[in-house]
Amino acid sequence: MSPGRTPSRVCAACRLTLFLISTIVVVATICSVLSVAPAFAEQTRQVYRLNYTDSGISLEIPMVLERREVIFKKEHDFGRRNIVRGALPTGPNEGDFIGFAWDEAERRLYLDLNQNLDLTDDPGGTYEAGADSYYHDFEHVRLKRIYDGATIPYVIDMEFYSERYVETTVNSGWRGEIELNGERWPVAVADNLDGRFGKGDTLILGTFHCSFVPRILMFDDARYDLDFAFEPGEGQPDLILTFAPSQSPLGELTLNGRFVNRLVLKESDDGASLVILNSPSGTAQMPTGEYVVEEVYLKDETTGRSFEADTRARVFITQEKADTLTIGGPLRHKLTVNRWGNALVLSYLLVGAGGESYTDPQQESSKAPGFAIYKGDTRIASGSFEYG
Repeated sequence: MSPGRTPSRVCAACRLTLFLISTIVVVATICSVLSVAPAFAEQTRQVYRLNYTDSGISLEIPMVLERREVIFKKEHDFGRRNIVRGALPTGPNEGDFIGFAWDEAERRLYLDLNQNLDLTDDPGGTYEAGADSYYHDFEHVRLKRIYDGATIPYVIDMEFYSERYVETTVNSGWRGEIELNGERWPVAVADNLDGRFGKGDTLILGTFHCSFVPRILMFDDARYDLDFAFEPGEGQPDLILTFAPSQSPLGELTLNGRFVNRLVLKESDDGASLVILNSPSGTAQMPTGEYVVEEVYLKDETTGRSFEADTRARVFITQEKADTLTIGGPLRHKLTVNRWGNALVLSYLLVGAGGESYTDPQQESSKAPGFAIYKGDTRIASGSFEYG
């Protein structure tokens, strides 16, 4: 969560390294008391229509070219130029791909859009990269795939850095608004070209970005099974998102720690479940499974400032036994001093109850924690920690 540490010179004999942070004054003012988690509310089936968009969404698709080289039946006349051929995956099966050829010398990309292994009969399948970069960036590449009888358009960018490294990003998806616990939430979903929603896709709920689309979503005291279906819309297919009351088995999580404003946990089994708890305390019920902590935010109720944790703590939830997660406050300051040649390196951490470190995303450099070095009663150096 935090960048690498960078020494910062304070005086001729002193170099300082900082790893986060927040002001001591603000930390000391965190004094809110969390409420007890509510009982499970009555849930009803909810259906929402998400509209197609070709901007504002970003989903990176991992690709390793050396694992898949495509042999085309027919190509353009490339002469003796170096051509990189590869496959853009569009599904789980061996034949689910769109082949492409990258002409590095000519800065061109050819795509087999109709998937017949003929690169010469694809209108709109040729793209040219700009000449203002050392890598080749092919923007707004447009594809169409048919899933469940619906023709789904995709807009992607493909950046070639070398013969074996290409970065592919999906920039299209579906947006809408849903209601959870009486509040409206913006939601967006992006698909990794396979027409299915789950592992490798993107879910955006409010300001939370999730690197998968869960099958089960628990939001505070409500849990839902999620289902997706394409439906023809005005111009482009809409995505129908259904929240159905879930009957998944539950276990208990006991939370040790204070001041937690939001806790997000992701089931480690391909992201089957996502749990979002606002102001949790004591014991919370959640679907069974093995989870990793995705996000932890503490909040100073007096100033509104948030503190974000750097942790990948895990919990295992079963019906038979509750697991315990120690996280959050009280917070403590941890300062370590090490010698580096003729210099002293001071490192600062803001540490939570479980040993996790916290950062303040809105930390102002003018309010960073300060320090002073004394020799007897004489101050010989002073300064403040820098983010990083």
